[in-house]
Amino acid sequence: MLFTLVADYMRQQALRERFDDNPNAVFDEYQISLEDREALRKAPSMEELKNLLHRDVGNLGDGTSFFPMWSVGKKPTSFEPFNGPINVNIPFTVTGAGFQPGAILMFSNPGGGNVHAGPSSVSPNGQQLRAVAEFASGGMYNVSVKNPDGTVFPCTMLFTALP
Repeated sequence: MLFTLVADYMRQQALRERFDDNPNAVFDEYQISLEDREALRKAPSMEELKNLLHRDVGNLGDGTSFFPMWSVGKKPTSFEPFNGPINVNIPFTVTGAGFQPGAILMFSNPGGGNVHAGPSSVSPNGQQLRAVAEFASGGMYNVSVKNPDGTVFPCTMLFTALP
């Protein structure tokens, strides 16, 4: 839940404002443990925050685990849309750097559901990827891009499939 809170905080202005007004209410909403709350308050450095968040590791479903917030190297910088209905083809656009022709847009649900988007198109400069995906079940999904050379670029954004 800590990763979800941080990801939502990064992309939702309203959450940042609510957190500024009453952090404990937001911690309660995201079910952040008292231990994690205290550690967050005391963390003097980003490195300690990263260590705290490391407990919320994503899984691509094929046994590959990743730490989505601070991947090494190039990574996606924007992703849209953030949500969409189930059982409908949804067009996605990911912007970043280092995408290769044939890259795969992947979604993993911590509850076990994984979705791989259909064939993607990558801009000539490797800075934009477009793909279409359909979700059979609702929930929140981690998002990543996997290049044909095996490089995985985790996104800091989550996608929510709405039932």
